[in-house]
Amino acid sequence: MAAANKLSVGVIGCANIAKKNCVAASTPFASCSITAVSSRSDDKAREFVNEVFSGIEQRPTHIFSGSDAYDKLLESKESCDAVYIPLPTKLHEAYVGTALRNKKHVLLEKPVAVSAQSYRDMLSIASQEGKFLMDGTMYVHQTRTKQIVKAIPNANRIHFNFTFEGDEDFFENNVRVKKEGDFMGCIGDLAWYCVRMGLLVFSELNADALRQGLVKEVQVVNCELNDEGVPIDADCMVYFSDKRVLSIHCSFKHPLNQTVNIFGTGSEYTATITDVVLPRKGEHLEISLSKQNLIGYDQICCQEGKGLQ
Repeated sequence: MAAANKLSVGVIGCANIAKKNCVAASTPFASCSITAVSSRSDDKAREFVNEVFSGIEQRPTHIFSGSDAYDKLLESKESCDAVYIPLPTKLHEAYVGTALRNKKHVLLEKPVAVSAQSYRDMLSIASQEGKFLMDGTMYVHQTRTKQIVKAIPNANRIHFNFTFEGDEDFFENNVRVKKEGDFMGCIGDLAWYCVRMGLLVFSELNADALRQGLVKEVQVVNCELNDEGVPIDADCMVYFSDKRVLSIHCSFKHPLNQTVNIFGTGSEYTATITDVVLPRKGEHLEISLSKQNLIGYDQICCQEGKGLQ
């Protein structure tokens, strides 16, 4: 794709997650190009560009730094058509509003806002300005996702386990365990993906169903907080319309696990995906469908399985 036909994107802040995503967005087949970078530190902005775009022919042509760097990028008419915002959650509403009012599309890291009302306000501005506001839940855009949604007819129960084990540096320094950073901790970070799966499956990708409000009640049934009061291990229940339920375990304390199980009344099979968020490398992304039947009271069951690719 010619550079002239690509969507130009500016990056607000130089967070670690922005490095990974900017590398991915700079591949030759990407439909966008990073044209602007901003940081309150000039040194950090230039280090970011040198690290991320080393060996890449097309580098950002606009670098903004200083205490007003974010506003300068957002108010710049020639630097970009869209912005990626990987800032801490508390800063989202102000900068998203500025971006949209300056006629820029927005890709926003999750969790998107400090409250549902805050996000509704952002969506309202996006609608008024005729711009897209998207969050950074990547697996939604995988081709496998449509198969996941259709795998189990009449799905009414999902269990999603998403955990990873943070090291000492993570618990001391990562923004996801800081009260002044992403204060919703593992719930805002990991459970976000789980809730999205529930919305996708129970809506069957129907936008009208999503607009009608599928979620009826949310409960955090168990939660461990760190010294700053940020959740680091939690179990949650999300109750949807028509007696459908999503159960979640999310944690920064357990080994990596990203498994989702989907069940349906009247369905022969259970769908299991063990790499739903961070897919394993390989030619195919798989969905396992398994069927188990009791062969007698309190006796071992036999199992039949198949895979979708």
